[in-house]
Amino acid sequence: YGRVRALVATAGSATKNRMKINIASARLEVSPVSIPEAEEAVITMAFVARKGTQPGDEISIDFD
Repeated sequence: YGRVRALVATAGSATKNRMKINIASARLEVSPVSIPEAEEAVITMAFVARKGTQPGDEISIDFD
């Protein structure tokens, strides 16, 4: 398994129309990439949010 990392995903770019997903501590699990004569590759990435020191700090979703 990979190292534990902080992840932030943002959807939208304008103020008041943005969503941010924050994962303070996650372990990424990346599947092998196969490109069988295709013009684009699809990468599948799963993650496991790891518990931090405070209860309820595994993941947060903010709308700003």
